[in-house]
Amino acid sequence: MAVRGVGGGRYARTANRRNRVSARQSPLGCRRSDHPSRSPTIREAAISSPETTQGNHSAASLLGVLRIRPFRRLWLTLGLSSFGDWLGLLATSLFAAGHVSGSFAQGAAFGGVVVMKLLPALVLLPLAGLLADKFDRRITMVVCDVARFVLFLSIPLAGLLASPAAVVTWALIATFLVEAISMIWIPAKEAAVPNLVPGRLEAANQLSLITTYGIAPVLAALVLAAVERAALRSLANEQTTRLLLSSRSTSRFT
Repeated sequence: MAVRGVGGGRYARTANRRNRVSARQSPLGCRRSDHPSRSPTIREAAISSPETTQGNHSAASLLGVLRIRPFRRLWLTLGLSSFGDWLGLLATSLFAAGHVSGSFAQGAAFGGVVVMKLLPALVLLPLAGLLADKFDRRITMVVCDVARFVLFLSIPLAGLLASPAAVVTWALIATFLVEAISMIWIPAKEAAVPNLVPGRLEAANQLSLITTYGIAPVLAALVLAAVERAALRSLANEQTTRLLLSSRSTSRFT
C-alpha cells in the first residue's frame, strides 16, 4: 500500500507539471490547437494550401523571367507580332467577306482565309525549320516581321485598285504567304529562347503561350471592334451631315 501511495504521488506530480506547461502555452490554460473557439481562418487555409503555394511560385517564376532584359525584349516583340497576326487574320477575314455578296460567298471567303492560315503549318513546317537554322536568328526574325507587315498592308491597297474577285484572291494568297513566313519566324524564336533564359525555359514557354494565345487575340478583337465602331460612328455622322446640308439647300431654293 505504501508503494502504491508513492506511485500515486509521483503520477499526481507529473500530471500537475503537464497542466502547468499547457497553461503557459495559452492564456486560457490550453494549447491553441485544443482551444474550442480557435479555428483556422480562410486566409490561413489559403496561404497554407498547396494550390495557392504553387500559384504564387508560378507567378514568381514568370516575373523572374521578365526581369531578364534580353528575354523581356524578345517577349515584347513576340507580343507585338502575335497581336499583329491575330489582328491581320480577323481584319483580312472580314475584309474578304465584305467584298462579296451573299451569305454563302461571304462564308466561303471568311473560311478560305482561315484555311490559308492553317495550310502552311501542314506543308512547310519541316522545311521552314531548316531555313531558320541557316541564318542569323535576329536578322531572320526582323526580316520576317517586315515582310509580313508589307503583305498585310498590300491587302487593303489591293481593295482600292482591283476588282472584288481579285481582292479576295489576293487576300487568300497574302494570308498563305504571311503564314509561310511565320513558319520561319517561329523556329528562330524557339531556338533563341533557351540561350536567353538558362534554367527557366518552362516559365518562358508558359509566358509565350499566354501572350500568343491568351492576351494577343483578346486585344486584337477589342481593337478591331473599337475601330469598327468608330468607323460606323463616322459614317453615321457623315450621312447626317449630308442630310442636313441637302435639307438646307432645298429650303433655300424653296
